[in-house]
Amino acid sequence: IASGHVVVVVGTGVSVATCENQQVEGFQVATWTGLLKHGVHFCQHTESVLEADEAQLLEMQINLGKTDFLISAAEFVTERLCGKRPGAFRRWLKDSVGKLAPTQPDIIQTLASWPITLATLNYDRLIGAVTSRPPITWQDRDKIEDVLRYGGDAVIHLHGYFDQPDSVILGLSSYAKVANDPHTQAVLQLFTLDRTLLFVGCGGPFQDPNFSRLIEWGREALKD
Repeated sequence: IASGHVVVVVGTGVSVATCENQQVEGFQVATWTGLLKHGVHFCQHTESVLEADEAQLLEMQINLGKTDFLISAAEFVTERLCGKRPGAFRRWLKDSVGKLAPTQPDIIQTLASWPITLATLNYDRLIGAVTSRPPITWQDRDKIEDVLRYGGDAVIHLHGYFDQPDSVILGLSSYAKVANDPHTQAVLQLFTLDRTLLFVGCGGPFQDPNFSRLIEWGREALKD
């Protein structure tokens, strides 16, 4: 940590603690299951792109809590919203994770006080709101390289940022897109070969699908 060679990867546990489990329309959107349940509700009642029986089936998948079912439900929500109109997916992200606010910033403040690179699997703005650090995503290639080479106060959103919908890694197709991105794989390799990764607030595979997918992605990228 003192030498500046640590990358802290923040998971949903930090968001849950920082916003004290805030609810948006009755859903704990800081968690993966809560976000997906909100997405199903949004698809059915706000955008009218889900029938009642479809929504019930998706909710059953989400309640099972298994990674593959969660990713499948995420893909379904993404496809229906993006298929409705270009702005529907963006509106959902803003109306869910975009509404989270930091009320208990202690963990983030502590992490930000260390000479480290801050990265996150989360889509929300909580780290930026507490630290005033700008968000950069896996699509911002030059900016990520600058942070890794020269340091900086940005927050690297490994799976996208809610206000940049094209960067959000949520369903199966978006996972495939980022897994096949050569620059992103190179960054992950650099993280692992040149840095120490410290995971904070990342639950088990079933609680945090983003975490398990990152590990699978890393295993493939670093197979040699």
